[in-house]
Amino acid sequence: MRWFKPFIALFLACGLARATHPTSIGRPSSPPLNRVAARQFALQLQEVIVRVMQRYIRPVEPTVLAEAALNGLYEAAQVPIPTTLHADVRTVIDKEGHYLSLFTRIREDLGNPPSLRGDKAIRASLKGLTNALDPFCAVLNQEEGSSTDRSEMKSGFGMTMVDSTTLGSLVVKSVALGGPAQRAGIRPGDQITQFTGQPPNARMTDPAYFSNLERVEFTVIHPGTPGARKIVLQSESFDPETVTGVTRRYDNSWEYFLSPEHGIAQVRILAFDAGTVDELARVLKHLKEQNLRGLILDLRWCPGGYLDPSREVAGLFLGDYNPAFFVLPTPANTMALADVHLDDHCNNASVWYRDGEPDRGSKHLPGSYPNLPIIVMVNGETSGGAELVAAVLQDNRRARISGQRTRGKGTVQRYFKLTGEEAGMQLTVPIPGVTFKLSTGMLLRPSGKNLNRLPDSKPTDDWGVRPDLDLEYRVSAELDHRLRDWWQWQNLRPGTSNESLPLDDPTNDPQRQAALRTLIDMVK
Repeated sequence: MRWFKPFIALFLACGLARATHPTSIGRPSSPPLNRVAARQFALQLQEVIVRVMQRYIRPVEPTVLAEAALNGLYEAAQVPIPTTLHADVRTVIDKEGHYLSLFTRIREDLGNPPSLRGDKAIRASLKGLTNALDPFCAVLNQEEGSSTDRSEMKSGFGMTMVDSTTLGSLVVKSVALGGPAQRAGIRPGDQITQFTGQPPNARMTDPAYFSNLERVEFTVIHPGTPGARKIVLQSESFDPETVTGVTRRYDNSWEYFLSPEHGIAQVRILAFDAGTVDELARVLKHLKEQNLRGLILDLRWCPGGYLDPSREVAGLFLGDYNPAFFVLPTPANTMALADVHLDDHCNNASVWYRDGEPDRGSKHLPGSYPNLPIIVMVNGETSGGAELVAAVLQDNRRARISGQRTRGKGTVQRYFKLTGEEAGMQLTVPIPGVTFKLSTGMLLRPSGKNLNRLPDSKPTDDWGVRPDLDLEYRVSAELDHRLRDWWQWQNLRPGTSNESLPLDDPTNDPQRQAALRTLIDMVK
């Protein structure tokens, strides 16, 4: 038997190596997972990592993405992350530079507990992967992914609800401005206690439940207000408002003039959707007919939106050429001057992609209001497309900027469905119902300066939009929070309501009053 001892030793050594492999946790108590399913998971994860590396705004190492994804997988399985995972991800790699074997083995080792069954494992891994990217990347489910197209005309009752039937009601989650629910005075936080004479149930939170209903009757309780109201809503098609004004008229339309005697109006943009530029153009045309002489463009708390509508809104106020591009060359405007002399001038924002030519947008398209005096109001929650508009108007010397430095969100995101379709991320094994939101482009101001705030950016670096030195207006965090709530109340109040609100007194918004005083001096 002496000849057999080396084989026994080799067998024990291999078994020990397998048991103590840093990425092997041993078979869990949950049901095992077959190798075919584990291999499918590995292939999906590997292909998404490759697509992210190709399209993300900055180069990112595959090892960083792989480790983040596996961390998400372990956390979903509620299994401790191996202490040697970091080293393994950097050493265990196949000859093609992939991690298929590693991903397969780890997925197989974790078995098939309820938290990883079906597509839960790949979803958890992809969510973990986003931790290695910027905060604007995300994994969206089917409902979230389909809601990214906000340009479609909305229909129905203009409200969404969340389930709180354990407390005997549903709670209103959101109300679309300009829709039936808003005009009826329904607000987020309201409690629905009766639905057509019956107690509410959880299925009523599904938008599909109301899709075939033309008329509904609610019993509504508004917290802090005594008694309940019965409200009847009729389903209709409508465009949710993204452009609002100072206060609503009786017919629920907006009054925009803040100082009629000086011809000064305030226009607030809540988001940049496909219809925003047309909505704004209609408002400005109407105001011009009423002797508009100056405009306060309010972008405070605006989260941004889509790229093209943002550039189109900025373009409304730009001429064919603007004075900022004819000053003496400096490092900030050399590129812009070169564009002018090469007859390739772009006075709007540009987007730079890693995987293609820069997108400079339309050129030589003069706007409709190139001479209108403008003050743009911004704050620390002015983000994305709203920052783009403020930066373009500032660089072109088309507006003065008032308020506080903006957020510095200068990236552009695209939505990729994880399917085999050409429009998404083409995967060998699709992941139905999952959309990957990925930062693919970087915004540059017309001056060529950076707009995006990176994790290591310093206060002295170029990012965001700074107000003009003499128009910087700081407010406390407490006042900022109150003002945001007050403006939301102003938006939601129906035109027929006699309710008194804080912003009915203009002095309750001191930043707006400061901008108004400056603009009055400009139009005198």
